[in-house]
Amino acid sequence: MKTRRIIELSIFLALAVVLGYVESFLPAILPGVKPGFANIIILMVLLYFSWWEALVLSLIRVFIVSLLCGSIFQFGFFVSLSGAVISFLVMLLLRILLKEKISVFGISIAGSFFHVTAQVFMVYILMDFNTGTFYYLPWIMLLSFPMGALTGFIMYIINKSPIRKSLLKEEGENT
Repeated sequence: MKTRRIIELSIFLALAVVLGYVESFLPAILPGVKPGFANIIILMVLLYFSWWEALVLSLIRVFIVSLLCGSIFQFGFFVSLSGAVISFLVMLLLRILLKEKISVFGISIAGSFFHVTAQVFMVYILMDFNTGTFYYLPWIMLLSFPMGALTGFIMYIINKSPIRKSLLKEEGENT
């Protein structure tokens, strides 16, 4: 791996960790409902770097933010990890299968939707298969759409930014 690539990915990791940590202090609309600003960075790496680097960055981010928040290997960590992994896989599949047919909005909204869905299922598992968990599912799914649209909108602005080329190499140059 080239030095430039390591530096770029380190900067993106630092941004994702800072955004995730700061977001942990924001009040939630409902428990677990936050904008997901760190996911903007993960989506950016997925779009402009390799899927493998985006996955590793996402996993490291979850570990570091959980460590900073004091929740490593606790309930919140596993809930966060499940959401990060499932949403990443969905965004990757959409990126591969639908390439030019889906916008960054669609990828972001789908990622948000599956992120919260995976989290609710993980809570269900961790709470000894308590079916009461699923009463929460429609509300959190509904709120995932505006949260995903918000992160998608921010990513759209980054894509249209004239400084984008100076921040990120064009797709295909980094793979």
